[in-house]
Amino acid sequence: MENTINLKMIKCLLLLAITVNVYALNNGHKEFYVSPTGSDKNNGSINFPFASIEKARDAVRQDRQVNQKKSYTVYLYEGIYRITNTIEFDKRDTFTKDTPLVFRAYKNGIVRLSGGKQIPADIISEVTDTTIFNRFISRVKNKIMQINYNDLIKDEGSISPQGFGRPISNTQMELFGKERAYFLGRWPNSGYTGYPKVIDPGSLPCNGDISARGGIIGYEAKRIERWQNAEEPWIAGFFHYGFADDAVAVKSIDTLKKEILTKQPTFYGFSTGEKFNGFYGFNLLEEIDLPGEYFVDKKNKKIYFYPFDNEDFSDLSLSVIEEPLAAIENSANIYFENLAFECTRGMGVYVEGGSDIHFMSCIFRNIGTTAICFGKGVDENGTPASRKLGSFKEYLYSHQTWNRNCGIDHLVDNCEIYNTGAGGIILGGGSRLTLEKGNNRVTNCYIRNFNRYKKTYCGGINLDGVGNVVDHNEISDCPAAAIHLNGNDHLIEYNIIHDAGIDGFDMGVLYYGRNPSERGNIVRYNFFHHIGNSDRLIMSIYHDDGACGMNVYGNVFYKAGNTAVMIGGGNDIVYRNNIFVDIPLAFHIDNRLQNWAKEDCIGVNGIYHKRLAEVNFDTPPYSDVYPSLANYWKDDPGKPKRNIIEDNIFCCIGQIQNGSPEWSVFKNNYFTNTDPGFESYGKMNFKLRKDSEVFSVLKDF
Repeated sequence: MENTINLKMIKCLLLLAITVNVYALNNGHKEFYVSPTGSDKNNGSINFPFASIEKARDAVRQDRQVNQKKSYTVYLYEGIYRITNTIEFDKRDTFTKDTPLVFRAYKNGIVRLSGGKQIPADIISEVTDTTIFNRFISRVKNKIMQINYNDLIKDEGSISPQGFGRPISNTQMELFGKERAYFLGRWPNSGYTGYPKVIDPGSLPCNGDISARGGIIGYEAKRIERWQNAEEPWIAGFFHYGFADDAVAVKSIDTLKKEILTKQPTFYGFSTGEKFNGFYGFNLLEEIDLPGEYFVDKKNKKIYFYPFDNEDFSDLSLSVIEEPLAAIENSANIYFENLAFECTRGMGVYVEGGSDIHFMSCIFRNIGTTAICFGKGVDENGTPASRKLGSFKEYLYSHQTWNRNCGIDHLVDNCEIYNTGAGGIILGGGSRLTLEKGNNRVTNCYIRNFNRYKKTYCGGINLDGVGNVVDHNEISDCPAAAIHLNGNDHLIEYNIIHDAGIDGFDMGVLYYGRNPSERGNIVRYNFFHHIGNSDRLIMSIYHDDGACGMNVYGNVFYKAGNTAVMIGGGNDIVYRNNIFVDIPLAFHIDNRLQNWAKEDCIGVNGIYHKRLAEVNFDTPPYSDVYPSLANYWKDDPGKPKRNIIEDNIFCCIGQIQNGSPEWSVFKNNYFTNTDPGFESYGKMNFKLRKDSEVFSVLKDF
């Protein structure tokens, strides 16, 4: 008995020593703990953790009233934290670089902040309704399961039109596994089906027509007749231009005339005749025939789904939360480490103002819209607003100097982002009026599959403002842009971009355009490979409609689009020391501002007059930083000039460039149809061996 008592005393003394060490001996640091099985009535210690992140935040706020010079770590025990309301941080949560607030997974456990509800096993079963069962394709009938969610979720939300010219809107309730996003039943299962004719193009929102009259298109595929009695069928595709996707609801299907009438118009109206004009149907119970497809029967409060292979039913969730999981506004030096943000109908995290908000080794997945938004978006009235996305792209297009209050020195590092609906990260910062830099950065991240709903102009990274950095990332698996660029003096380096731009037509994987004052951007040491489809006009870098002033050097372009680079009438673009391998056309250069794009851009009522005036282009700081810009209107503005292409390697290129020689300075490049001395052409290792003849031909390479 004496030995037992002594052992208990030793354990108590050890525990006390640990507690004293953490809370008493180190006056400059304090720790709190949170657990899914904790209680907010606890004191937040390692043995008596809180239940919520909000409680830990409040405990830190209270403790700081006594000592503002402490740093804090909030440890989260492994598990799923169900977030029903946005976790908020504000100006009270302003820390310093020496005394930050850190939220970290305890001992690298798996910590998941989920905006969804877990689906209990007892509401998952085989399909019980014979009528529904008989609507499935015969070969998969016995593989489809049902979820009776009536007592779990009351408001499913709704599907809304998604696409070019439309606001980014929240999704309806979605079905997610831990790693995988289920997708609404569709046909074709991949790609698009064409349509032979347009009976009525519908109204044209692009021309200000707000009558909202749907269009009528013909169809050929007999499969579409299966949709005639579907509850809420939709079609999505490229209905006019190859750079403008859209998704609209089907009002009716006339199987005798083989016509589809839509409830809404598309932005540019329906057109046909181009190889990219096509669509797929979705939200169709009748088309569930692949693992991962599902349908929400809102009338009967059931979900019918074809489980992924090896699906763990205990890890199925339905997204619920419409607001961001977390919102950090006007705070400083708060770090989130090794946490997963998941299962939302809207964005993952919102950050506005402040400085040094860091996300390190985090996962953002199964998100309805965008993983992280730095800075304001636009509300339903078209007004800049916090915690919104809306028509922010369209607003930015019309207000090029808009300061979205993104803050400075924010960091996204070593994070993984996938299965988002409308882009990965929206990153701004800095002032386009003063050219003050934002110094916000996305580095060492893997961003993929980020356009589940909105296909175009929602990049893995969307850059605006001035002086932000995108480096050492891998961005892949997207239908259009990997990086969508606005602004000045951004640095894009050491990224791998691949399997991008796989849909549509006339798009760039790295895209910017229509503003000659957006200059000083540097693109260097990146690897673009397997870009686009061979029969589509897709570029690795698209300097669109007079875009100017980008310095591109030290990059590798391999199978990098139908056309690797398009310079659409711009000036002061430099390509130096790049490697181009196995591409049909390396450079397309044109003078569109002297012909078909003249009135839109440099005409009296064109957008360039407004955009150059907005930044006072001919006075400091612009006239100092970009001297050639000050003479823009005096220097034959429609003619491409001072574009330099030199000291590059062109290997196995179908055509080096088209366009007039006077539109660029093309000199001192190396051409070959054989391996010039790469370390391993077959393994995509395009580093040059020391004995490569390139070094004797290009002395400055």
